[in-house]
Amino acid sequence: MKKYKYLKSVLMSFFIFTIFFICSEVKVQAMTNTDPQLSSVLKEVQVGEQVKAIDSRYGWWLIVENGKLAWCNAGPTSYWDKNTGNFPILLRINQKMNIHEAQVVYNYKKGQIIQVINGSVTGWWKVKTPDGYYGWVNSANTSRNSSGKLIASSNVGAYFTADIAPLQQIKVVQPGEQIKAIDSRTGWWMIAENDRLGWISAGPTSYWDNNTNTFPLLLKANSKLAVNEVGIIYNYSKGEKITVVEGSVAGWWKVKTPNGYYGWINAKPTHYDSNKNLIASENLPVYFSGKEPSNSNEQLSKQQLVLREAYKHLGKPYVTAGKGPDAFDCSGFTSYVYRHALGIEIGGWTGAQINSGREVSRADLQPGDLVFPHSNHVGIYVGNGQMIHAPQSGDVVKVAPIYKFWRARRIIN
Repeated sequence: MKKYKYLKSVLMSFFIFTIFFICSEVKVQAMTNTDPQLSSVLKEVQVGEQVKAIDSRYGWWLIVENGKLAWCNAGPTSYWDKNTGNFPILLRINQKMNIHEAQVVYNYKKGQIIQVINGSVTGWWKVKTPDGYYGWVNSANTSRNSSGKLIASSNVGAYFTADIAPLQQIKVVQPGEQIKAIDSRTGWWMIAENDRLGWISAGPTSYWDNNTNTFPLLLKANSKLAVNEVGIIYNYSKGEKITVVEGSVAGWWKVKTPNGYYGWINAKPTHYDSNKNLIASENLPVYFSGKEPSNSNEQLSKQQLVLREAYKHLGKPYVTAGKGPDAFDCSGFTSYVYRHALGIEIGGWTGAQINSGREVSRADLQPGDLVFPHSNHVGIYVGNGQMIHAPQSGDVVKVAPIYKFWRARRIIN
């Protein structure tokens, strides 16, 4: 009987330890994929100090510090008062530690309209940037225009919240459907849909006819594709003069806005005045083009070559030490793409690739850049907060959101 009780006790202890170990492992993995990217140390906070949080993220507080935002580890903190649910939240620091400035994910230019997600929280607006991120903007750098819209009163950065904003889906195209593109962004087509503009991934499309160079382009969808609405970068007021940079393409004008951005407007609500200036006939949104004409053709063509090569391998399996062309591991995939797209050798493993090219920040990412979620994984940035990569055993080459950002390198000069 004693032997049975002893055996039962041992088995129960082992069971509890196993459950604890598994739960601990799950927690660590979750934190690994969701930690905010830490930037430079902003300051050292002291025991007993009071800080003010305006947002949170999986074990981290986003706090206000001298007109900037910083990440603070939530572990060594406690609530200052009884408010434990509504931001801003006052916190007490229980252990001396460094706080790190949050990264700037987007820079608004003076006069640019800002899309607000939440009302002001202790002097900060939560916003959605034109390229699809959520962030925070200091309200001291904002004002209202004559139409009552929030605008940047000076050049101001949006601090990254570690979230990618969901894109608004306006349509789903079916395999074999014909679509019309009026512009492109590396790895993406911009298409017109019921007087709105949307982005679709270029990978699962092909040309409908022999016209492969001149917009508008007719394309064929080779799989079911979501069409996500393009962000609005500016709003013209009725009667405002419009600066056109390209002639009408399928009923859309490419324009340069007064705050220096390039975008597209629907040609229908426009007219010419007596001086042959193009004028907005009504309040008119400008859709973000995702690129500026000032970018060199050589640079864009290199980016396009890299993304074009990468998309050829969508769906191919991950195999440890795979170097292609039929199977890849993460660094084998990026190495193969750069070698075959541009003839550039970046090394066959992540340790070599992290020393190739030059360092770039998350806010400065351009399509074609190498993205490292951590030291043992690499992919290629395709735009819209996404990368193409060979993820892990049992998976395939695919496009997915950047789940974590550690570093990035630009190979294309």
